[in-house]
Amino acid sequence: MLHIKFTFQTDSVIIVRDERILNKGVYVSLKRIKIFSLVGIIICLISSCASTDKKWPNELGSMGFVGEIDKTKLLSNFPLFNRHFEDYQPDKNEINQINKLDGSEMVIFFGVWCPDSQREVGRFLKILQESPQTFSSLKMIAVDFKKTVPAEYQNQFEVKYTPTFFLLKEGKIVAKVIEKPEAGLIYDLVNQL
Repeated sequence: MLHIKFTFQTDSVIIVRDERILNKGVYVSLKRIKIFSLVGIIICLISSCASTDKKWPNELGSMGFVGEIDKTKLLSNFPLFNRHFEDYQPDKNEINQINKLDGSEMVIFFGVWCPDSQREVGRFLKILQESPQTFSSLKMIAVDFKKTVPAEYQNQFEVKYTPTFFLLKEGKIVAKVIEKPEAGLIYDLVNQL
């Protein structure tokens, strides 16, 4: 059996073939080294995934992106948002209702990993595309699993669930929809005005 002997005096590694060698030192089997190496690699991977730096998905669809994103990048980089965008057919009443929000500001906090976000943000973007309505400002901000709001928004917005849609007029929140709308996103926003 092959073992590795670590000597602490010289920081050298000696490979020995027989455990019966009686020297002062520590013997570690190769099997244990493989296990420790594997555990070390797993820890490195987990810690790198825990980072909150902005990340774009890789070809496997990594769900690690946080930060502000626009419609084009969201739909082209996250297929589940695009699927809901493509599949949703807003009715004419929704399109008429969204016109009541013309000139307002919209801030959306969502998770790229969240099924409710994928559905509601995708549908919302489709309604916007089908209507002549324009917001004075539209910000879409992806948050992490802890729903950490970026520092520049922390004084004004509190997010406990995703998605959370905030409608503002003159910088003040006038309506918000959290997670799952009751009657529909646009109806819920308009009914709060």
